Amino acid sequence: MFSRSSQRAALALLRSTKRPADRAAYATVQSDIFKPTKFGGKYTVTLIPGDGIGAEVSEAVKTIFKADNVPIEWEQVDVTGVETGDKHTEELFRESIASLKRNKLGLKGILHTPVERSGHQSFNVALRQELDIYASIVLIKNIPGYETRHKNVDLCIIRENTEGEYSGLEHQSVSGV
Repeated sequence: MFSRSSQRAALALLRSTKRPADRAAYATVQSDIFKPTKFGGKYTVTLIPGDGIGAEVSEAVKTIFKADNVPIEWEQVDVTGVETGDKHTEELFRESIASLKRNKLGLKGILHTPVERSGHQSFNVALRQELDIYASIVLIKNIPGYETRHKNVDLCIIRENTEGEYSGLEHQSVSGV
């Protein structure tokens, strides 16, 4: 918890922050280039199942979406982060990037990052860098009708993805670190 003086200072800062006069003051995208691809009433969504549990979760999502008649068509690209020595893996990675750029919607399971071999860049990091995904946004909210331990949960967690330990930079700031 914050001390009383910290709380007062934070509240004073919030009150002094200028707020937009009306809704028109918010930035909006006027271009259609960010709209997802839609054909025949269905959105095309890139699916990268991933490795391990990612593939299992992806299959469960497909089953649930089909049962609920969600209007999407999956474009599945079976990229793997497991080092196979196959040049086909790099082609699949490029194909997944092209698919995500084209469809503008995607579901990606976790891709294995080989830590036993230095010099191999994680596909997770490469995807973030290639698509300029600078933040991971996680929305957490109670679902109406389900009993939960905590009530009225409404959180948004934003994690920076391109700097620090998530950047995938291979360097030592200090020898041994």
